[in-house]
Amino acid sequence: MKMRHLAAAILALAATGAFAEGTTSVPKHTCVKPDIPGVEPSDAKIRAFKKGFETYRQCIKAYQEDRKAALKAIEVAAKENQEAFNAASEEFNAFVKEFQSSQDK
Repeated sequence: MKMRHLAAAILALAATGAFAEGTTSVPKHTCVKPDIPGVEPSDAKIRAFKKGFETYRQCIKAYQEDRKAALKAIEVAAKENQEAFNAASEEFNAFVKEFQSSQDK
């Protein structure tokens, strides 16, 4: 029974270190919003707004695609980490069973 407590403590410490190691900040977008034209804007202001709007839209879309790619990479890494965690747990549990059975003899 004491071995199980030891194993739980080791896993808890390992998980804490891994979490602290993986924290990062997400970059904010640098897209610039266009100025909204007034109530009765001139044709030049309308054209400038349309151009600025399209630039802003494309910038936001590119930022979203970057975030989507980052999320996908995190999902892949999370899956790999979960599989490694499970494999280590299974290996450790098998070792504990082997140890316990050797002590029963």
